[in-house]
Amino acid sequence: MKIIRLLWIPLFAAVVLLTQFPIQSVVRAEAVKDDSRLDDVMVLYVDNPKSYVKHQLIPVDAGDSRIAPLTKQGKILVPVRFVSENLGASVQWDPARNGIEILQDGVTIQLALGDSTMGINGLAKEMGAAPEMILGRTYIPFRAIAEALGKQVYWESGLIMISDRPVIREGNEDLIQGLLGMMKVEKKPEPAKPSPLPDKYPVMLETSGPGTVLLQDNKVYYNDGFNKSNGLFVFTYGQEGQKKRITQDTTSSMNIEGDWIYYVVPNTIGFYGSKNPIKKVKKTGSTPVTITTDYHIGEVVVSGDWIYYVSNNYSTNTAILNRVKTDGSGKKVLQQLNDGYITNLHVSQGKLYFLKKSFCGYGKECSLIYRMKPDGTSLSAVNTKEYAVNMQLANGKIYYGRFHENSRDDSKDSMPIDLYSMEMNGTGVTNISKSAMNPEELYFIEEFKVHGDWIYFGKWDGLYKMRLNGTSMTKLADVGNPFNMNVTGEWVYFRNVTNAHRVKTNGQEYKTLFW
Repeated sequence: MKIIRLLWIPLFAAVVLLTQFPIQSVVRAEAVKDDSRLDDVMVLYVDNPKSYVKHQLIPVDAGDSRIAPLTKQGKILVPVRFVSENLGASVQWDPARNGIEILQDGVTIQLALGDSTMGINGLAKEMGAAPEMILGRTYIPFRAIAEALGKQVYWESGLIMISDRPVIREGNEDLIQGLLGMMKVEKKPEPAKPSPLPDKYPVMLETSGPGTVLLQDNKVYYNDGFNKSNGLFVFTYGQEGQKKRITQDTTSSMNIEGDWIYYVVPNTIGFYGSKNPIKKVKKTGSTPVTITTDYHIGEVVVSGDWIYYVSNNYSTNTAILNRVKTDGSGKKVLQQLNDGYITNLHVSQGKLYFLKKSFCGYGKECSLIYRMKPDGTSLSAVNTKEYAVNMQLANGKIYYGRFHENSRDDSKDSMPIDLYSMEMNGTGVTNISKSAMNPEELYFIEEFKVHGDWIYFGKWDGLYKMRLNGTSMTKLADVGNPFNMNVTGEWVYFRNVTNAHRVKTNGQEYKTLFW
């Protein structure tokens, strides 16, 4: 067996030697380029976002230059997908285990986030540290993954070498020094990552009945709906005992704009043909002011001096998109739809975006994605093919759930609802969820929230998140069929049919909320 001979030196001695005889940074890639001793060796270096593989310097992650081996609590961690795939293994996300499965030549390796034990063909092996998600990538101890794949490892002063054969220092000092000179980097402080822009619409959770919870600036605005009908209250989060009543109105579709809370007083259950008002009240409490009334007002969006809202006249089966100024003047009908309804109102870049849902096949309601000027002119469809069922504008793009082409019209086949993204002008259509989901599983991504670098979404078995490109899918909570996902700070707030819930964005500290 061919051996690269290295003399093992106690770590403190190695540090002393390297301190007394520093390797000059002028030693570059040419010193080891095409060296046959590196034919089957992967070379990495702590904090270096590049790796030397097959005699080429390549990025550890082509999509994120921050991804690199790192030291954490005395352990050297590496991104498992990069190392595994460059050693010839295949990697796939295992949602059932909330972890990763690695396959190579009859060897199956199973990893789970938060569990320091790996499974190798069904046998447990301790890794010394649990896999964890860092910058959206799964990291594990480098020695654990290399040895599980049958490889040899060598470590010296931040340099990591993974090979098919033992790596020995004696006789290869020139190679090691060349690699150190080529790979060593001075760790630079990571630039502060800009926080996601604050959501245009505050966090809102519908409670039982039409009651609503709205969170903004650590304040909770809470109405318990028709069940108690005690009014709208405000309290600082965690201090429910010190709540203050703002108004006795039952509220829904709440918006905060400046010093005002805008809300709809919903129709009493069973009176869907009657009119109801949009009102506003000061956040600190004041006499409510009625802005306008209309037939069964549902969705409301406040943008600047204008309110955009949808009214539904059930006696004529008509949905109407209206706008009115926040002082009640300038009311105008913008769009009218017979035999359908208008949803997903968004205001962005001087345009109003929405869906006009109507019957589009066997048991299906869907729409093209429309936009127009805020005055109702220049209506056009952003997309001309996709049947969207929901939509959100974020990160300068449109994210939307849509039916598969084969499930349109009168097809009775059950097909998944995938999550897509496209540019604001309708170009660059991308299926985000296809690579993340099990193709044998029937899934419907109808409820989702895009926030920062992540998409939070619901499935039948729980709340999940994935990156914007569909990778790093992670289960956050075992709450089936969640909806109304919203993110504020480090928390995800969401609903199911019985309660409001919250969990940290890393899946920790889940709690059912009883306000």
